[in-house]
Amino acid sequence: GVKIPWMKTPAVIKHLAHDVSDPSTFFQGDIWHIVHLGFGRSWVVSVIQLVLEVVPAPNLESKWQWLTNDYKRFCKQSHRQCHISSITPYLMSHNDRTGCMGNWSKGALTTNCLLWLDDLIGKLPPDACQRLPKCQRATVWMNELWSCLFRAEVFLTEEQCFYVATRGVRFLQTYSLMARDLFGDNRPWVFPLYGKLHGFHEQMLTILQQARLYKMSLNPIVFCCQIDEEDRKSTRL
Repeated sequence: GVKIPWMKTPAVIKHLAHDVSDPSTFFQGDIWHIVHLGFGRSWVVSVIQLVLEVVPAPNLESKWQWLTNDYKRFCKQSHRQCHISSITPYLMSHNDRTGCMGNWSKGALTTNCLLWLDDLIGKLPPDACQRLPKCQRATVWMNELWSCLFRAEVFLTEEQCFYVATRGVRFLQTYSLMARDLFGDNRPWVFPLYGKLHGFHEQMLTILQQARLYKMSLNPIVFCCQIDEEDRKSTRL
């Protein structure tokens, strides 16, 4: 609200109701793109870099095959479409020093992987630095956050607001902790920090602020275009 972010008022809001004191608030962030096609992917592939250290297979090639088999097993047991044929180094941005961002463009795959990570880490031995248990807790928080948002109505209750925002902030704290740890290990490309994390943080703080002021908050799911995007991609495939 400090400065209007455009030189000419966008045509789309000229004749629509909006806050004239800060017209930019008409445009809202899409939490689905921010997470499932944003830092949710980087979280998944970064955690996989840690998982590789404890996967019970003798070499790197067999570790990828082990992960593929386990992912397919998980999808079969949970009645989910796999969306991919295998877990590969390219898919998981293995040793990509430009940043572990994840090389896929289907949000439903991120959903699968976030659920799979909880199951996967739970059956593996802890890593030497005890990072994986922290990653598992953070993954559970993110899954619980989305489960609540999708089950909630257009307006979140005060209880739902604190439930969602607390989990979102705790997840970000763990992401930040992992980024610092891996930077200290001279692996700065793992758990990359970029703008979508800030956008998500702003959304969580907004939910908290509105809960304290009004005892409710607008569900950020209402600004998502997930169904449109997934349907369009499924048709293209």
